[in-house]
Amino acid sequence: MDSAHIRTSENSSRGVIALKAFLEYCETGLLQHYEHTGKAADSDFEIAVMNALAEYGYECEPQLGVTGYFLDLAVKDPGMPGKFLMGIECDGASYHSAKSTRDRDRLRQDILENLGWKIRRIWSTDWFKNPQAQIQPILQELESLKTAVAVNADEGLDVIEAITIEQSADIHQVEQTDSEQTLHDRLVDFDLKVIRNNMPSVDEQSHLLRPAMMEALLNFTPSSKAEFLEKIPAFLRQGTDAKEASKYLDDVLELIADYG
Repeated sequence: MDSAHIRTSENSSRGVIALKAFLEYCETGLLQHYEHTGKAADSDFEIAVMNALAEYGYECEPQLGVTGYFLDLAVKDPGMPGKFLMGIECDGASYHSAKSTRDRDRLRQDILENLGWKIRRIWSTDWFKNPQAQIQPILQELESLKTAVAVNADEGLDVIEAITIEQSADIHQVEQTDSEQTLHDRLVDFDLKVIRNNMPSVDEQSHLLRPAMMEALLNFTPSSKAEFLEKIPAFLRQGTDAKEASKYLDDVLELIADYG
């Protein structure tokens, strides 16, 4: 076990936080202190950047405190959520005109980079002109930094480990009359005609085929539970209603496999 295996939050005990800090010091020779503030992002700009990264499987923690400073967004490692890959600063127009702020943040960035952090900045003016041009270089760097997701039978917090294997005949309720129907259309049909019809009380943000999960399924097209564990980010799996996943995940994976 190393420090990255330990996940901490604003609710973690002092002992867990201290153990993580001690292991990090043993590994790097650097003593860092994380403060999980539990605060939301400061602006709609930061939320937009956070949502854009989430579409590609990267979860961010806003307002993470590091050695007396606060990062706008700290990007978690999808394969090891106890580890941060990068800090992202989201700077607005006022930043450009404030010389003292720029000078202070240069020193702040130097300190954080000396502690091993990779700090990247996104300017709001550039983002609003062309968000993809700003996010793609960051995604490429994150891809080179992230840990491969391992299929681990001991992954106790994963929703797949919390559910039982259950086959459902409901998949046959979806009529495939159009031979040209896309996989997206098939999944939407199954979601509307079967899942939501039979489980209407599930929270919108926890549905198996909510937009974020749908995007990941279409990008990675897992056709088995092993591939689902390997390819779909942990935060998406863990955010899925366990009863809904228990009943319908096999059917969804079968739809993907049949389409392929």
